[in-house]
Amino acid sequence: MRRLLLPIIASVLIAGCASSPRVHVTQHPDADFSAYRTFNFHPDAGVDEDAYETAVAAFIKREITEQMTARGYQLDANPDLLVYFELGDRDLVETRDGPSVGIAVGHGRPGWSVGYGVRSDVRSYAEGSLRIDLLDPTQGAQMWTATAIDRIANEDRDNAGQTAQQAVREIFQNFPYAAGGARYAPPESN
Repeated sequence: MRRLLLPIIASVLIAGCASSPRVHVTQHPDADFSAYRTFNFHPDAGVDEDAYETAVAAFIKREITEQMTARGYQLDANPDLLVYFELGDRDLVETRDGPSVGIAVGHGRPGWSVGYGVRSDVRSYAEGSLRIDLLDPTQGAQMWTATAIDRIANEDRDNAGQTAQQAVREIFQNFPYAAGGARYAPPESN
């Protein structure tokens, strides 16, 4: 079941005309990114409960690799940083209260009747998330984590891989470090 949901979950995280996801970032207070120059993926990154790597996970790994190498980090079998990521989803209910006015006509007593009340619109929707963690394997600690959260849009479901890659780019806009701890300056686009 989760294998079927992962493309849908990934589709939540932006496509061309959709809004950007909310991105929440936390960095370990003792993180020293000057010590990190290499990375690799945690063995459980992108693996579903049946121990398979999903197709969407392959898109995410590709984009994370591009983002890390653009910052000067090298993919290595004995890395300074392990990259872990996880997709999640949840169903939510949203209610909006608003005024309601009604007019009634009845028989019996002559006249009109006007009523006022409060009406509630109830909508259910799905919200998806992508969390990326950078872990220091020697310290056994999470050094940096970011989570992108957005509504799952029906029109994005057919492009789950590209949508997930865009979400990774949104998350890495909040990762300020190049290899060796220097501040990352993205290349200028023409």
